[in-house]
Amino acid sequence: MPQEYELTQFKPGDFTDANGNKWCDAVFQGITEPVKWVVKDPSTITVGNRYYGTIKERESQAGKTYLRFYREQRPEQKISGYGKGTYQPRDDAAIRSQFAIKTAVQLAGQSAQILQREITMGEIETAAKKFYAMVDRVKNSSPEAQAQPAQKPPAWEQARQKLHQEERDDDLDVKSLFEQEPEA
Repeated sequence: MPQEYELTQFKPGDFTDANGNKWCDAVFQGITEPVKWVVKDPSTITVGNRYYGTIKERESQAGKTYLRFYREQRPEQKISGYGKGTYQPRDDAAIRSQFAIKTAVQLAGQSAQILQREITMGEIETAAKKFYAMVDRVKNSSPEAQAQPAQKPPAWEQARQKLHQEERDDDLDVKSLFEQEPEA
């Protein structure tokens, strides 16, 4: 099982394997005998530092047993999945909020032309809250209710149609949405 070991002594060995790795002797605190540690560059190892890994008992080709240290990444440093470990679960509330705010801002832009006045942030916020609540109502409605044709076009469609009309009617649902007092 991997754990952290504090290096108390380190001596680069004379033997270099076929891969260019140096076989070094290392002494770790709490381990009674020297341990073989195979490293690419012994100059990167510092006595007094803590190293994470596993010490395993091995047998040489001559039949002698020895301890060998295998360095490993700490669990918190492992890169996992897409985005290098920065995955966050999907936040449906944030997605709904983004939809509601974007829709309210778009509708406010159209409504400002229809009503011929500025739409306040409070009015946009009120509309956004209504669009946010609408998501659950639409999501939880039955398919039969969706299949029935609407008798009156939705407010956004009325607002779109009004942009192209010469005469402006005062009975738009959009107008009533933005004529309410903003919520505190």
